[in-house]
Amino acid sequence: MAIKRLRLVELIKDKVETLPPEQSFLSDLKMTVSALNPTRERSTHYKPSSLHCARMVYFDKIQAPVDTTLIEYSGVRIAETGSSSHERIQYYVSEMKKAGKPCEFIDVEQYIKEHNLTYLQIKNKKTYETHLYDTRYDLSFLCDGIIKYNDKYYILEIKTETDTKGVYRESADDYHLNQSVAYSLALGINDIMWLYEERNFCIPKTFHTVVTSEQRAKLLLFFEIVEQAVKDMVPPPKCNSRRSCEYCSYKTQCRKYR
Repeated sequence: MAIKRLRLVELIKDKVETLPPEQSFLSDLKMTVSALNPTRERSTHYKPSSLHCARMVYFDKIQAPVDTTLIEYSGVRIAETGSSSHERIQYYVSEMKKAGKPCEFIDVEQYIKEHNLTYLQIKNKKTYETHLYDTRYDLSFLCDGIIKYNDKYYILEIKTETDTKGVYRESADDYHLNQSVAYSLALGINDIMWLYEERNFCIPKTFHTVVTSEQRAKLLLFFEIVEQAVKDMVPPPKCNSRRSCEYCSYKTQCRKYR
């Protein structure tokens, strides 16, 4: 087996060496990006962006083996450009008050202290983004920001997406619903200000949604289902979201169950 693998590496190396320099350079660059961004062990905490499939969260909780696939160049760069866009948008939002607009970019740490949210821990704090941990629900998340617009508090949530989605977007994505509910549950703010920006022409669209008590109750039930599944060591039913399945790290594990 080792001999076959060695031979395969040699064949790939020979093929790369015979490529034109521009193609060889691109191949080497992609391999370098993959090598510098290895697959990481997934956190056991609940993550708002992953609250679509109880089975996937269950696998996180029990630390099931993830599928060993290389991180593709495009996937790495999309995440990096998204982070850069977030930071610039957050900067401009933070400057709105100076520009005479009725919007204040609220310091998340100060908000937590003023509202006595003692169950929230600050894991990391950057210029605009704050990593929070809700000790009540084992919930870990990055907060893009809190704003006070026309004397009303909103959780600011920024999303970047392809132009094929952005051009036709007319409302906040239902796929992001549980994410906003988790933020609301932790911060005690029901109003969400969504800012979607498509990547090609940086065209922004904003939407306002309000998290309801029914939505929070439904999310708490989701947590209970996962916790019981962990106690029983029996995975919950798989979700019916093709989008979640496409990017899931546990496809191999999931196939073992109905």
